[in-house]
Amino acid sequence: MVSRYGYQHKRERERWTPVVETGGAVCAEDVCLMDSRVIEPGQDWDVAHDPSGTRIIGVSHARCNRSEGAT
Repeated sequence: MVSRYGYQHKRERERWTPVVETGGAVCAEDVCLMDSRVIEPGQDWDVAHDPSGTRIIGVSHARCNRSEGAT
């Protein structure tokens, strides 16, 4: 089982940071709450997990990820 916020999570965030900073990332959540799925440089973002919380599915806007996690 993958720890959600351990070593792998940190590595994934480091791996995605340059992609997000250049505007090359899109929200991985099924339902995106923003006007565009593109995660713009400077926007808050999270490493996103599948509904079970065990598999990383990419990155998402922080708002979308936290909304999905609350449901």
